[in-house]
Amino acid sequence: MNIIARLACVLVICASVDAAADEFAQATPGAPAIPSWWSISLGGGGASDGYDRDVMADAALMTAISAQNGPHIITARYTYLGNWRDDGDIALLYERAFSQRRWLVSAGFGLGVRHATTGHYLAYDKSSGSSSDGSLGLAWTIQAATRKHANLGLGVIAYGSVNSDVTLLGMGLVLHVGQFERAERAGGGRR
Repeated sequence: MNIIARLACVLVICASVDAAADEFAQATPGAPAIPSWWSISLGGGGASDGYDRDVMADAALMTAISAQNGPHIITARYTYLGNWRDDGDIALLYERAFSQRRWLVSAGFGLGVRHATTGHYLAYDKSSGSSSDGSLGLAWTIQAATRKHANLGLGVIAYGSVNSDVTLLGMGLVLHVGQFERAERAGGGRR
């Protein structure tokens, strides 16, 4: 979990520096009414019951769709960890953008439902007394992605969920594709 704390600290520092000069202005004419985008992330991750080896030993995949209004972002996501149980979650999150001028730096929390493969079947309910399959948990995300292009962003993301039994963690590169919110400069140009 130290890696999560370090990544969060770096992102908060970056957000603070950029957010000090970044004001959320009115959208420019021609910008979408509700900016939205698809995200996909590939990287590494793991589940807390598998931390006896390298925490980031498993493949991690995250896909999401997000909609933004000013600094407020609503995200629906699906995560998958390629461990021996194929863990992951399906979550709905509220994110807050700390910066959106050249970079989108955001953090958020929400509710997620853990999924895992039991045999060859997805389990969305508790199949035994000790199982955490299907349990509700606190989902979270921290990301920083470029906003230099109108329809394409690339960055880094850390995400996961915590429930009563298992903590899921994934990190990787993230690609955003869609229509991003634009802000006007004081002089009338695009940022």
